[in-house]
Amino acid sequence: KLGPALAQLLQVESVRIADTAQGILIEIPSPKPQTPNGARLAQHARGLVVPIGVDVAAKPVLANLQDHGALFWVGPSRRGKTQSMKSALYALLRANSGRLQFVVIASPAKVNRDWDVLASVAGCLGVVSAKEEIEATTQWLVNAMNRGELANAGSPTLLVVDDLPNILKAV
Repeated sequence: KLGPALAQLLQVESVRIADTAQGILIEIPSPKPQTPNGARLAQHARGLVVPIGVDVAAKPVLANLQDHGALFWVGPSRRGKTQSMKSALYALLRANSGRLQFVVIASPAKVNRDWDVLASVAGCLGVVSAKEEIEATTQWLVNAMNRGELANAGSPTLLVVDDLPNILKAV
């Protein structure tokens, strides 16, 4: 309950206070917020361990795809989810030079604006947006997984789906 009083005293928008095992943490907005770019985050990628952002101390937050088979970017429209996914994919591609395969499924507008540039990148199995392409790609992936082809391929295979609600409506 001290958050609003501290925010007013410090003349900032908000203050968050949390009681943790390390002690009481007081978080205030940075006077110079910095959003890390993909190249900076990519420096911390190792194998299938991918940086997905930074914590309050500006240290990379890592996710191991071998431990967590799915990552979801959830948030309001126009807040950077696609750019963050592209940065994470870039980091994985850089850390796995030639040992990673991926497929991108996205709406046509997203493909043209954001994902088409990756179609010629080594390891890209396709960038699809049409209903028929999405259905065929999904069926191929399911069949390949059921037959164990992807697990035995020696290269991890990622499925990137951008704008899932609209993709589900389309198919």
